[in-house]
Amino acid sequence: MQISKDTVVTIEFTLTDDEGVILDSTDDREAHAFLHGRGDIFEGLEEALLGHHLGEKLKITLPPEQGFGPSQDELIKQVSMEYFKKAKEITLGMQFKTDKEGEEVVVTVVDVDKEKGLVTIDANHPLAKSSLHFDLVIVGVRKAVAAELRTGQIQTMDEVYSREGEDV
Repeated sequence: MQISKDTVVTIEFTLTDDEGVILDSTDDREAHAFLHGRGDIFEGLEEALLGHHLGEKLKITLPPEQGFGPSQDELIKQVSMEYFKKAKEITLGMQFKTDKEGEEVVVTVVDVDKEKGLVTIDANHPLAKSSLHFDLVIVGVRKAVAAELRTGQIQTMDEVYSREGEDV
């Protein structure tokens, strides 16, 4: 079966950054299943998988614009060290959660100027500016059942077979 919109696709993958550092992998867990065409994975990855078949091995690179985006200068700010009173020491790479317009945001410390009492924080995703490199194999492609199309939740094969013939 060919991958198309509303098929359940299962992949095993290793995801690396531009330096070859492994960011994620299914090596130590179950393969990743998703409903194709519903935005459950990066749009560029969905587009690259479209039309492929079970058993195919693919190497797909998503540029930053199709991954976590380019770095946005407006998300890099200098703030007073006073905001970090609870931290014993502020070091490069430390991450803190903060609230921005009711949404939780993770910021990373990218510079500390103790003389001026300023900390530079970056609210960009840590992988902004990075290409994402997928080395994957398609291990499953099947037509989605009614319940999956209705809810967007993937059913296990046991669930699919136990309800065979029903409008699930």
